[in-house]
Amino acid sequence: MNENLVYIITILGCVLSLLSMQHLFFGERIPAQDKRPEKIIVGKYELEISTILGVFLVSVITAILPYLLRIATPHILFPGEQSSQTVCNNLKGPYELRHGYIFVEKEDIRLRANNGHWQADDCRYLEPNKYALTGKDTTDFDIEIVIEKKFKKIATGTFEYDSKLLIENGKLLNRTFRLATEKEKKRRLVCNDKEKEKAKNTCYGIEMSKINNKINEALNIRQEEHKRLASRTCIPTSGKDSGDPILAFVCNDYTRVMNFMHTK
Repeated sequence: MNENLVYIITILGCVLSLLSMQHLFFGERIPAQDKRPEKIIVGKYELEISTILGVFLVSVITAILPYLLRIATPHILFPGEQSSQTVCNNLKGPYELRHGYIFVEKEDIRLRANNGHWQADDCRYLEPNKYALTGKDTTDFDIEIVIEKKFKKIATGTFEYDSKLLIENGKLLNRTFRLATEKEKKRRLVCNDKEKEKAKNTCYGIEMSKINNKINEALNIRQEEHKRLASRTCIPTSGKDSGDPILAFVCNDYTRVMNFMHTK
């Protein structure tokens, strides 16, 4: 049932009950005569008190019945609310990144998201017809810089952040997330073995001091970009792959696609 219709029915019930009460307490009465019951004048009509009492009782029931039904049978009266909760529960579980994507690219620095996971475990009731599927994202970001006119990976950092998927009237509304924090001791330097054998203070033939400066610059770029995106929302959509859910979050500069994971 449309929620606006419920409000209209409730208002009509309240108005009728108030009018009935007004006539019962303040209406002009006709005393009982010759076994005729006492009556009250309502406009051009003379109505028995029992009739007005009946209207009053019916109007009170009309006013409160929708809310009693809402408590007792929400899936019948408000199917949108029930479907939002059902959708949320059906999407709960662990997800993994389907494929990598370029998170941000600035001149000679690029960060690529790889090996991402989302542990979506909690469905939170927000308001009628609205739920939030919340969880924690963990994503590896590869740091790449231009070396010999090509992007090459020099390090990988792992970041964690909380995110939520809003569901309203049974439909996916948007995805939001908090600022990410880098997991301690999860940053890994990447150099080929031959470079390590030649000199421990170089990476791809570049001094480690310069490499570390580039890593710090890349992390600052990632943080600023994540802060910018956290103030906006991503448009979610869902699908199925062999019966399992797939979620895609379409953001301004990238699309994050997550596959449902089966745990042993």
